[in-house]
Amino acid sequence: MIPAGAPERAGAVSSDWVSTSMPYLRPGGDGPGGAWREEARARGRRGGQRIVHAGEVAAPEVVAGLLGVAEGSPVVVRRRVMYADEEPVELTDAYFPLHIARGTSLADPAKIP
Repeated sequence: MIPAGAPERAGAVSSDWVSTSMPYLRPGGDGPGGAWREEARARGRRGGQRIVHAGEVAAPEVVAGLLGVAEGSPVVVRRRVMYADEEPVELTDAYFPLHIARGTSLADPAKIP
């Protein structure tokens, strides 16, 4: 989600950004991506997702601040493309502290059950 008034340059982050991903973090639904598929279905569409990268990266400044690590420190990111009716509609990056995610399914590009 890009809030109104957000900077338009690539990589810019607005200080008033608010995540709306909490409904997708809840367990249940109909398997991996269930909440996304449920929302798409409720709108008469077919939802899906594809993981395009999972692994360690250097923490960007805003991520480092939110995770409480130094900028450039290694963190784990999962990058996904979300689809509605097979059309890409959202890019999603989820960052995790290295001490939590290294060596777990979070650092693997496969879907997590």
